[in-house]
Amino acid sequence: VDQTYDLALTKDLTSAGPYTQGSTVSYNITVTNQGSLDAATVVVEDRPQAGLTYAGLNSGDVTDNGDGTFTLNNTLAQGASLTFNVSYTIDATFQGTSLTNVAEITEDDGDDEDSTPDNDVPTEDDQDDETITVDQTYDLALTKDLTSAGPYTQGATVSYNITVT
Repeated sequence: VDQTYDLALTKDLTSAGPYTQGSTVSYNITVTNQGSLDAATVVVEDRPQAGLTYAGLNSGDVTDNGDGTFTLNNTLAQGASLTFNVSYTIDATFQGTSLTNVAEITEDDGDDEDSTPDNDVPTEDDQDDETITVDQTYDLALTKDLTSAGPYTQGATVSYNITVT
């Protein structure tokens, strides 16, 4: 009997935009055992782009290791999948228009037949990313104040102080 060890990962955006500074962005990360052997000691690393700050994990089936990695708490049986949700907040000072977040299986106890853990190859099935568009808004105010004293006559100079904030 030919036994195979094969894990795959997908990442899906679960929060609705539009996204702006301060918005919460949530993702489902799903690890699927596509092989015929059970998988243990599975670790996923979630690598958000600068501008995203970790806000939390929503799953009792995964341990947050505190360093951007998450360990599946139980063996993943053949044919089974496990989905967990992670959230980030867009930094208030973020100035760009897009943010990418990459997740990859970085450790497991087997010899995957079609991918290598923790090698950062986007075309392998153990890595997936999501990119969001960040709407940037500007809030400008203009005030115009008269600075010269009247009364005014035809041909007189009138001075103003214009302030943009």
